[in-house]
Amino acid sequence: MQFKAAQLTDIHIGACRNITKGSLDYLPRHREILWSWLDAIVREGCDFALVAGDVFEGASTTVEEFLLAYEFFTELGKRMPAVVSPGNHDLLSHGVFQTDRLKRLNIRNVTFTGAEPESVLVHRR
Repeated sequence: MQFKAAQLTDIHIGACRNITKGSLDYLPRHREILWSWLDAIVREGCDFALVAGDVFEGASTTVEEFLLAYEFFTELGKRMPAVVSPGNHDLLSHGVFQTDRLKRLNIRNVTFTGAEPESVLVHRR
């Protein structure tokens, strides 16, 4: 049996914050990009998605950026199973990642892993 996987890497939500200092003007554009990726991987008929690190730009993630990530992963989970691993930009402190916060929200059909390798079973819908 063959599976088709999508891999997203280095999403970096919040990367454009410095361009629009003091403003959230960058967020609609970032959302538009995320949703265009989502539409593309659905259109390609992918069975599941792997998101490999750097979900966020850094440890100073705003509430609005975190909500955008939550919204994106919730929508991704509605469309297909997904596995998300943290990257170095997701690190808050030694061994603690921002993706751990997303994991606590129990987003349906999305598995957030830790920094250590682990096995994840993905169920097709």
